[in-house]
Amino acid sequence: MSDHQLKKHPIPIAGLLAIISVPLHFFLPQDASFAVAAVLLAVIAGIYVGFAVVADRIGQIVLQLSVALAFAGFAVIALLTNPVWIAAGYVAHGLWDAAHHFQLSDLKFPRWYIPMCAAYDIAAGIGLALIWTIK
Repeated sequence: MSDHQLKKHPIPIAGLLAIISVPLHFFLPQDASFAVAAVLLAVIAGIYVGFAVVADRIGQIVLQLSVALAFAGFAVIALLTNPVWIAAGYVAHGLWDAAHHFQLSDLKFPRWYIPMCAAYDIAAGIGLALIWTIK
């Protein structure tokens, strides 16, 4: 059994990752910041598809792919209409992560993955909203 830091401290590490990555949006032109955040939201939404494919469970593949496509579509629509909504997409994805913790899915995840991803997504969403409000 591994004793890596993600396993021991997933939420503080998620906070550290957010503290390192989100402030970079201060230095990007606003359009680039929106685009980077939208692409990253679409990418992180697709991670659960990988877990479903590894489990070789068609029902979960369909569910996870459908949700990933919904998040990607949301990111595109937000980017084209009101990019500040992308931040809400991150918070929503954090809630999707948390739903997996409460057995929404019976896929196997590393124990640290769900709390780390949920904490990062929510922190990133709040951080992006603050940055975009200030800019």
